[in-house]
Amino acid sequence: MESNSKKIGIITLIITGVLLFISSLVTGLAGLNYSPNFGSGTTTYIQGNYVSEFQGQVKNGIIDFKFDENTNKEITDKLRAIDKEVENELKNSLKEGEKINPEKYSSLSVERMYRYIFANNLLDNLSGNNNIVRMKNLKISSGPDYSAIDLS
Repeated sequence: MESNSKKIGIITLIITGVLLFISSLVTGLAGLNYSPNFGSGTTTYIQGNYVSEFQGQVKNGIIDFKFDENTNKEITDKLRAIDKEVENELKNSLKEGEKINPEKYSSLSVERMYRYIFANNLLDNLSGNNNIVRMKNLKISSGPDYSAIDLS
């Protein structure tokens, strides 16, 4: 009886070791693929008044990135330059007599501003320390309405 228990214990130990080795090998080759959001989702839609309010705050220089005054001014100036760049692009693409679509202008401008904010890791400074979401596989789309957004 004791001999059978010893053999079963050794076999169980060997099988467990082999499974542990295989799982370690797969993890090492494929890498860990986890998110600190723990399934809460990372899809965020910025829409409506927030788009125009954010654009207005940037234009008026009242946005605070919680840095010193000079750094805040540099960031705001860069965001203003992005806004002006979008405005110029849209003006140059118009045919004579056409006007800029304000929704398209706002959405494209704020999209590019957020691309800059994400690329320079400024989101924590904009939204405060309570933002623990990290942008992994970030995709940003914009449009004057939902039909223009590419979620691929």
